[in-house]
Amino acid sequence: MLSKKNWPFEIYFLLILFFTLNRVFDFFSPQSHVYLFFSILCSFSKAHYFFYFVNFTQLLMSLLHCLLLGMYVYRWRVFPTKFWKYFLLLKIFFDMTGHGYEWNSFIAMMYSSPKIAFIGLFGVLSLYVPAYVAGYRYVFEKK
Repeated sequence: MLSKKNWPFEIYFLLILFFTLNRVFDFFSPQSHVYLFFSILCSFSKAHYFFYFVNFTQLLMSLLHCLLLGMYVYRWRVFPTKFWKYFLLLKIFFDMTGHGYEWNSFIAMMYSSPKIAFIGLFGVLSLYVPAYVAGYRYVFEKK
């Protein structure tokens, strides 16, 4: 289903979908580091379930963002534009707050190798910037 015009974004959509599904799997898989992190964190206090909830919500938002990216790629229009505007604002908020495990890994890496930590942070951020651009264009471009 690759179109001649939009094939780079179609491949990008599949890549982002793969990464998102991998993160969802890690969140629920008892063998993953993310699952272990939240299990240990929540064992200390019930208050830490807030971080679990925020990360879970961020994963749901990421799955919905994959839907938005797919709709941008294939030129589908679903839900009113106002819904997607509020969604993008919430997505930004939960992306900034919903990465407890990743943030702690970044801080730990800062102690051992700050240069590699910033290169990794830049790499991850640059991977997701096109998804935000596509979402913005999907919501704000005229039909």
